[in-house]
Amino acid sequence: MCQYDTTGVQYACGHYQVTSLDRKHDCGSKYCVKSRNHPRECRSFSCIQHYGPDLTQTTSISTAYCAPCQQAFFSNLPTRGRR
Repeated sequence: MCQYDTTGVQYACGHYQVTSLDRKHDCGSKYCVKSRNHPRECRSFSCIQHYGPDLTQTTSISTAYCAPCQQAFFSNLPTRGRR
């Protein structure tokens, strides 16, 4: 299963957002669709179709929540003085 080295941001909520795909690691398997060793004419669904987990994650760390978590958190806060 081929994998990527990535660079991204680790948010305070625990989510990781990829900002760039730095390098692809080719697994060399003829059964992995993403590998250069996979036959072009192969259409088998039994071959591996997806990339594996990132090998390395060079991150910057943010003290903020990611955008979806901020939206979910702030949309669920009770409003004061309004009914």
